[in-house]
Amino acid sequence: MSQPLRKLLGSQLVRNGRKVLLEELPPQTTVALYFADGSSENWSNALENFHQEMVQANHFFQVVFIPLEKPAASNKTHPALRECFFILEGEAARTKEEFLIRKYEVHHSSTVILIDCASGCVINFNGIHKILDDPKGIDFPFKHRSYTQILSSGLLITPNDKSNYSTSKTTEVSSDSHNFGLPGPTSVVGVTESTTTGSSANTTAATTNLIPYSDQNKNDFKGFFFGAYWCPPCRTFSGSLIEVYNNVRKQGKNFQVVFVSSDRSKESFERFFSPMPWPAIPYEDEKRRQELTECFNVKAIPSLIIVDDQTEKIITAEGRLEINEDLEALDFPWYPKLVEELKERHSPILNSTLSIIYFLVGEDDNEFEHAEGILQPIASQMVNSDMEEAFQPKFFIGTDIFKRSELSESLRLFFDLDENFSSIVILDMPHLRYFTLAASEVPNDHEMLSYIHKFRNSQLQYSQIIGQGPI
Repeated sequence: MSQPLRKLLGSQLVRNGRKVLLEELPPQTTVALYFADGSSENWSNALENFHQEMVQANHFFQVVFIPLEKPAASNKTHPALRECFFILEGEAARTKEEFLIRKYEVHHSSTVILIDCASGCVINFNGIHKILDDPKGIDFPFKHRSYTQILSSGLLITPNDKSNYSTSKTTEVSSDSHNFGLPGPTSVVGVTESTTTGSSANTTAATTNLIPYSDQNKNDFKGFFFGAYWCPPCRTFSGSLIEVYNNVRKQGKNFQVVFVSSDRSKESFERFFSPMPWPAIPYEDEKRRQELTECFNVKAIPSLIIVDDQTEKIITAEGRLEINEDLEALDFPWYPKLVEELKERHSPILNSTLSIIYFLVGEDDNEFEHAEGILQPIASQMVNSDMEEAFQPKFFIGTDIFKRSELSESLRLFFDLDENFSSIVILDMPHLRYFTLAASEVPNDHEMLSYIHKFRNSQLQYSQIIGQGPI
């Protein structure tokens, strides 16, 4: 059993009232994380039938049940769930369940995510549909193709002549953006296609070539842009992406983008694609567009996935947010940071996990580096430890009075921090408690780690959050 899976689920699960060590699972096992609620009985029966089929076929397949709501005792005795594993009971169990729901962005009941036991990696985000389409498991374990395999299995469409097109410089991504559900590339709920008239609406598609992906050199970095013309935020973001794309290439970095359309007509696809300086999956190739959407678990548009094209590993699935904050692409390709500057987009994280926030005072860059020097070793130590993901704290730096975000400002006011001194807050929103101390009391990372351990073990005199809280 791999360390990634142990860090994901813990070292033990329970089934039929008996604790089971994860290390007892053979490494070739496929683990299905089954997210469901009380309305999922039919799906539970289908999954139970599939489990029996896999046992009879000598396939290694196990199901871990993750309740979407606080579980009732009856869940574990439901006939269709009798062979399922469950997270160990107690307060920590619900913390882990809620973490898994957030990690995989599960918004719908009867979601099945298939995990490879050996690596802890996702095999398929769309497990329930694969099981329903193939109840005998002929194609089990339903491992989706890599994006390179998907791209190589067909042609790309690339504009041949861009001389007739110009793109106005976009300096800000719309803050009024909406996320739209994506049942599939050609089936989008809740939005009607725009009938906008104007220069962009009247533009006809440029002369194009169809080329095989094998003719495209591997890049250092590749971006997958998921969008559609009918989506106003997509049109706004497309201009910003073109600007960033040009900035990155001016820096001499080997970066390419592939457009994956969710348009519902070829005319709209051509209209939206015409100003783009990168290739696209042809509109007619719905199968590959859908495959890429599932491969990257894209649930809303616009979306930009940045990958390392040499290792095929995702660098960030938050490319759109990164561009919104970095149009000059100074931090491209936006590798994840163990210690981040606190911004509005971090609100969901603060609400759902233990967070350490170092609030700065003044404009001295040295102070930021000092705070980072204290937090970075702790964050690195915890990420590389055996600590389960659900219990790893997140680390942030709240910037000074001239640069701070609205979120940083509201937290300062809520915690009643002294504007003249840097402060550190250990915030545990899931349990509505926090602890503050002056940064001067934490001269190094060892002292900070000691405070975190004491806070976890309720050995510090923390403050209770009453009511809605600051976020």
